[in-house]
Amino acid sequence: MPKITVDITGFYFAIKVDVDEQASVLDAMTAAAAASRGTDAELYFESQPRGEVAFLRKIAVDHKIDPSSRQDPRRKRPAGFYEYDDSIPTNTFFSLVWQYYIFNDKKIIQNGVRSDNSRKIVPYSETNEQFQQQKPILFKDGYTVLWRLVTICTQPGSNKIHSLKTNPDLLVS
Repeated sequence: MPKITVDITGFYFAIKVDVDEQASVLDAMTAAAAASRGTDAELYFESQPRGEVAFLRKIAVDHKIDPSSRQDPRRKRPAGFYEYDDSIPTNTFFSLVWQYYIFNDKKIIQNGVRSDNSRKIVPYSETNEQFQQQKPILFKDGYTVLWRLVTICTQPGSNKIHSLKTNPDLLVS
């Protein structure tokens, strides 16, 4: 079984787990949560069913000790329960969405833009083969599943953006 890393951006959490090469990202998350039990950083997550599939809804990490950034160990956060839910809109103009990326052992993205320059949403409960990607992604040693919580603009009209238009000194050309 390949050993992969599950990494949660911004939570100072990463763990190596064994998964089947045909595992879904949900399988990888389940393995990561199980492997984290009893450690200094325990992973929790919730799914949101949508018809026959499921999407990630919430990620939480319970840090028992102060975590440090892997990029800069001087950056520390206090121990505690860190949790973000993608179903809570930040305001009327944005929503938060958990997105995952799969990288191979050379840090090259495996589930990004396809050759026809389109993207396909693949629920994390399904294998990429089930969603008929151009080529199925089979996990191999050294692969990483990286989660990011991103902000999506849902409509025009943010006051902050408008202030950029009315204050030319803030614009970068």
